[in-house]
Amino acid sequence: MTPSRKYLYAVMCAAFAVMMGAISMHILGINPMREAAHFLGIAAGALIGLFFLRIKLTNKVRKMVQMAVILLLVLSLPSPGVDGVHRWIDTGMLHWNVAALMLPILLALWVLPLKYQLLQIWTALAIMAILVVQPDASQASAFGAAILALRFTHWRGQSKFIILAIILFIIAAWMRHDPLKPVLEVEEILFRTWDILPILAVMGWISLAVTAMCPLYFIAQENRKNAAPLAIYFAIIALMPIFGAYPFPLIGYGFSFPIGFCVAMAILINQDNASKDALTE
Repeated sequence: MTPSRKYLYAVMCAAFAVMMGAISMHILGINPMREAAHFLGIAAGALIGLFFLRIKLTNKVRKMVQMAVILLLVLSLPSPGVDGVHRWIDTGMLHWNVAALMLPILLALWVLPLKYQLLQIWTALAIMAILVVQPDASQASAFGAAILALRFTHWRGQSKFIILAIILFIIAAWMRHDPLKPVLEVEEILFRTWDILPILAVMGWISLAVTAMCPLYFIAQENRKNAAPLAIYFAIIALMPIFGAYPFPLIGYGFSFPIGFCVAMAILINQDNASKDALTE
């Protein structure tokens, strides 16, 4: 299967989840403009992902993305926020969840060979600290679990201090008070859909499970360990609404998750194809 076809199928899986969200919004009586905007998110993500599918992923590109992640996360802290929670950056009418947008991309980049591994580790710990300050227990749990996967698959020579630090950051994130109330079309969408049309809610959960498996399915077996962190991240993020008022990825309204998923998948598939080309040279 060609990289372009793999990417197309992965985007189609995510688009199906987005469609489940749009249908749920419709039956729940959400503003139709939000349904349309929801589809624009996956369309934008697919187009941006195409760019990352074709570029050469150099160390310079990865460093730039890493710096952008840290900068945007830091900039989210002084933002007005909501009820003392600072997870977003506003650009005009668009409300971006920085972690949902950038962390999947970062996880996809970090599985590539990198000369400065120690910089990755300290960047990961800095991001965990920021997620605690925001606070965002959902992202801290998902990103922290993905980093632990990286610790066992890519960072074998590093100190056990990483494991302890990540666990402590996750505990700290859950101990911080999160005053946000759930929003119907974001955090409650599948629960409320279940009350009206259970089969649609079940299809929504299945679409999330299939999408979370995409990194494992579309990456060659010999590079499967590279897909594990992203798959773990999305699986945990999809489960987080069960434990609190946290957004459903892709199904819940928003641009950040679709773009983050599409770009991350494009990067993984790009690198997977590059490694195959290197073997045949």
